Amino acid sequence: MSKKTIKNEVLGELVWDSDLDCWSSKVEITPGNIVNLSVDIEDVETSAVIERASHSFTRIQKQEVNLRRCAANQLLDLYNHTWNDGDEIDCPTFMKLIKLEEVHFNSNGSANLYYDDGDLFWGHTIILSIDCDGAFKDANIAG
Repeated sequence: MSKKTIKNEVLGELVWDSDLDCWSSKVEITPGNIVNLSVDIEDVETSAVIERASHSFTRIQKQEVNLRRCAANQLLDLYNHTWNDGDEIDCPTFMKLIKLEEVHFNSNGSANLYYDDGDLFWGHTIILSIDCDGAFKDANIAG
């Protein structure tokens, strides 16, 4: 049985994952940083969702450093007052430690970005949410 695939100029070759009911690929988000990418279709036309995800991904590529800064600004106090071992850090240090690993697009164009926490939060993933216009909504720690 052959795999269902879609080729997209921005998102690369997307492969249908029947276990997760989504399209997935690996894409370079910033130079040298390959991320897992998934696109949730739900009951929406596939081509429209892929096109929306493609546009959103391009915005995320351009704004990734600013999105990381938003996450750092939101979570820095939590780290410095609860999770650190007495050594406070600043926003640029926080930003350098976290690394984007996965982007998941919802069918409405919103997305969740999953960051490796650089051991700031003892290995808990940082989840950054953006709306369908690419604007930062929220940052949380998973688990």
